[in-house]
Amino acid sequence: MKFEKIFGEQASSLVIGIGTGKTVTSIIENYFSEDFVKKHKFVPSSLDSETLLKKFDATVLSLFSAEALDIYVDSADFVLPSKKWAIKGYGGALFKEKICYLKAKKAILVVDSKKVVDKFDNLQIPVEVHPLALGLVTRYLNSRNLPFSVRQTSAGKHGYAITENCNLIVDVKMETFDTSSVMEIQQLVGVICTGFFYEQETRIYVFDKDEVYE
Repeated sequence: MKFEKIFGEQASSLVIGIGTGKTVTSIIENYFSEDFVKKHKFVPSSLDSETLLKKFDATVLSLFSAEALDIYVDSADFVLPSKKWAIKGYGGALFKEKICYLKAKKAILVVDSKKVVDKFDNLQIPVEVHPLALGLVTRYLNSRNLPFSVRQTSAGKHGYAITENCNLIVDVKMETFDTSSVMEIQQLVGVICTGFFYEQETRIYVFDKDEVYE
């Protein structure tokens, strides 16, 4: 992948937030040269990303120590390029990704062409919820007739999937995507954040085979 287009115009000595997932791993492994890693500092949004960055001897900062990020680089589960909106959180690293996203001066999302849609209807919106508030949140969703499921563990294990922040994820399906409904969910007591990413200046890059275009 020709990720040079994404970073080519960037100045040196940046604080770069790094997302999570296969696409981000590919960016790190294919683009992060030794000079690039030495030039910048990085703030990972998950333990997986932090572990990978340390393999490249990158300077890694925590979300506590980094007051602001120059750029946040991540992928997304779905993007709506016309509005620069994204849905994220299918991989589970939702809360930290949202913090990095909001701390950044701008966000760069790199996605497969299959992730590009013209509307968010009939998609699941991940919602990270404190375990003590699960009953409150599900009662609200039932009262609004919004289908949902509490995410389960995979690989044959039983029980709820637990995030790195010891929270649960409730996947909410909206036949017709409605921003006001998402905002209402966000305001519920015990909701940490939703997977609707819209608040930040965002550039979306789409890769198809070996090409990347904006």
